Amino acid sequence: MAAMADGEGDEKALRFYTACFDGNLDEVQRIVQGNPDLELNRVIHGGTAFAAAVQNSHVDVVRYLAGLGADMETPIHDGATPAFIACYRGNVEIVRFLCSQMVNLETPNANGNTPFAIAAQHRRLDIAEILLQHGVNIAPVNKKGSTPFFFACQEGNLDVVKFLVRNGADARLGKNGISPFHMACYRGHLDVVTYLVVEVEVDARAVDGSGRTPLEVARRAKKADVINFLEQIDAEKDKGIDPLPLCAGPNGSCSDAGCALS
Repeated sequence: MAAMADGEGDEKALRFYTACFDGNLDEVQRIVQGNPDLELNRVIHGGTAFAAAVQNSHVDVVRYLAGLGADMETPIHDGATPAFIACYRGNVEIVRFLCSQMVNLETPNANGNTPFAIAAQHRRLDIAEILLQHGVNIAPVNKKGSTPFFFACQEGNLDVVKFLVRNGADARLGKNGISPFHMACYRGHLDVVTYLVVEVEVDARAVDGSGRTPLEVARRAKKADVINFLEQIDAEKDKGIDPLPLCAGPNGSCSDAGCALS
């Protein structure tokens, strides 16, 4: 049944929504049993009762409503579907359940972020793995042009960067002419910069859409650690020495406690 607009709910619908929001399964069941014509998918407070149950991680209510035929894909006011909400909240059990119900796992919210993107951005790699197993796009592009990989490099989320690389993400796919590597350099994320140079073998001298090298970008942002690392890479290359054994930054070694490759 199609969702109805706000303002059309009655007292029973509000009680039903509140019971689902609170996770009171007994009350939910009483309302349903006493009201055979209850509209499961009525929108109240910007979302359905099903979405409210998902938002608050009430697994038993979610399963019960699904069994009644509740719409599991109606988004809330900001475009977030129940699948998106479950990924954002980090509820693995609900994510697995929604996957088993064959819901659309690719629907973006109002900003163009998919459930996979939000899981990666919030470092919920367990959920991201589940979504990948169900064939979602590993490189969705949001309305601002960002992919999960670009965002991970921008924010310095090394664990997410490694996860995405392991699963085949394109490390070159950038935003507005800026590569993920350039962004990591600009933000001063030495661990990400080191990993991309040493393990992914990105070109540490590649220019961005404006013709700037990573070193120029790092210097502009005054990121001393990244500047020193890239200068060391340049010096080794100028001598014809393979810089790949370098690790963890200037004068680092793989025995260092903070090694980016550990």
